[in-house]
Amino acid sequence: MSMEVYIPLSKTDPDAHGETVAIPYGSHPGTCPVRVTRALLAELNDRGITRGPLLRRIDRHGGIGHHDHAAAGRGHRIGLSPQAINLIVKHAALAAALERAEAYTAHGLRAGGATSAAKAGAPMSAITRQGRWADGSPVVAGYIRQPDKWNDNPHARHRPVALVAHRPGQSVAPKSLGRSSATRWKLGGFRTM
Repeated sequence: MSMEVYIPLSKTDPDAHGETVAIPYGSHPGTCPVRVTRALLAELNDRGITRGPLLRRIDRHGGIGHHDHAAAGRGHRIGLSPQAINLIVKHAALAAALERAEAYTAHGLRAGGATSAAKAGAPMSAITRQGRWADGSPVVAGYIRQPDKWNDNPHARHRPVALVAHRPGQSVAPKSLGRSSATRWKLGGFRTM
């Protein structure tokens, strides 16, 4: 079974009407949002925490932020701040040795979800609904990142046979092009990649 998440207030719902979003199981247990969330809820429950924010601060001693009315009255935050979530994303990108890891942000997760859905062939209406953008909003298109010119290239998957260029005296037999033999043409010349 998947999971439903109630979002009481968000940037796309500033009037706080609230909305329930369906979250399906992921294909990899370690990154499945349903399994990870259920494990976190079980851990919180084991510690007697059954209400409040899901994502909570953890102190230097490993203590999980617990709803303490006295602490809350003094301005202590129980849940993670947007800045803390952003730092967690950046640290995860660095730990995974991702290219340009310092450029990753928590907001990029929203773009990543929309981009992954588009890449998987989901209709724009479904992407819009899941991301809680307004129907017909042009904003969602800005969240979908352009494909990678190599990994998302339809010709790279099918390895078409192509004739790139013919110079007098050269063979005109086509050759299969892969990334290692790609040629970039520019006015006035070319270079092999």
